[in-house]
Amino acid sequence: MNTKWMILLGLVPVWFSGTALTQEPPAKKPKFDIPVWHPDARWEVSKEPFAGNLLVPGELDGPRREVMWMTGVKPTLLGGLTQGERHVVLSYDARTERFFQATRGARGYLDGPFARARFKGGHYHESSFWVHAPDGRFFYLLEAADRLRAVDFAKQYVSTVPTKGAVKAMTCGESGKLYVVLNSPATEVQVLSSGSEWKLLETVKLQGKQELGDLGSVLAVDEERGRLYGTTYGAWPWYVWYWNLKDGSYHGVLPNAQKEADKRKQGEAGPFAGTVVYNHGAIAWGPDDPEKRFLYMTRVDDSSCYRLDLDEKVLRVFNEREGRFIEKGRGTPITYAHAPFWFDDGSFSGWLHFYPGETRTLARRIK
Repeated sequence: MNTKWMILLGLVPVWFSGTALTQEPPAKKPKFDIPVWHPDARWEVSKEPFAGNLLVPGELDGPRREVMWMTGVKPTLLGGLTQGERHVVLSYDARTERFFQATRGARGYLDGPFARARFKGGHYHESSFWVHAPDGRFFYLLEAADRLRAVDFAKQYVSTVPTKGAVKAMTCGESGKLYVVLNSPATEVQVLSSGSEWKLLETVKLQGKQELGDLGSVLAVDEERGRLYGTTYGAWPWYVWYWNLKDGSYHGVLPNAQKEADKRKQGEAGPFAGTVVYNHGAIAWGPDDPEKRFLYMTRVDDSSCYRLDLDEKVLRVFNEREGRFIEKGRGTPITYAHAPFWFDDGSFSGWLHFYPGETRTLARRIK
């Protein structure tokens, strides 16, 4: 691997030189005067996919529009695992718009330098099995046997994170701290320090007896308010909830649809109450939102991208024809159970699954 290269995660360039992590360059001035969540913000969906032409299985480095892998096509800087015979970690260079292999790999579990590390591989529900640290250095993987592993791009080394208990879900805050939820039903969250030592900072006992299931759970943390949001397959009675990290108390956010006669159709926007969506998906924060008011959500099968307004308790959904997030009506397929990947201009990319191939869509910000 080159000794100096740029990666883009969380829309902030980060440089590595050898094994030292250097200072980030100044933030870019926003391209648009209005934030992403503003009602007047607009997008157009590209006619050409961002990446992916997977009718032919295999692994190929190169320009983003020419890559082909079995799965894991993600325009993320730290990439993701492929699901072919060779389980490698892929990276994306935003300067050249090219994908390349960051590590070699094969089936198995082996820590060590990139050249000899081994991984479990991809997964049907992979959205809940990996997370990127905001500084771009670490890429965390939750593998079989509840094993949490870290890919360190500064030291070019893979190691197992020393956790105590059965890891069921994890996320990384803006501070770089790692939040690890243990057991199902969830019993506690361990907060680990940023860096390669992952020292245990605190343990919070969790209330609510929330089942996290075998198909994976996805977390998103609001460190300012001390809230750890979650979603999982088969969640009841809440599609989305959060734990208060001060006392571990459990709070519902998006209620699972009841059987009232006036409930909406599946995938339809509107007030939180009456929401009907498929139960497996992902949640994540978006840009232009330091107060963490808007939580983005995706679900399997309807492939729509939703925006939860946590203040107004309104569910909006992205509609391609209107080029915006609408309050009434249904969305259009743009991402399949994977949280959208945001670019620095407010554009976002989604992942769609069309048998026998897979593709990445691009919603380009135009206003």
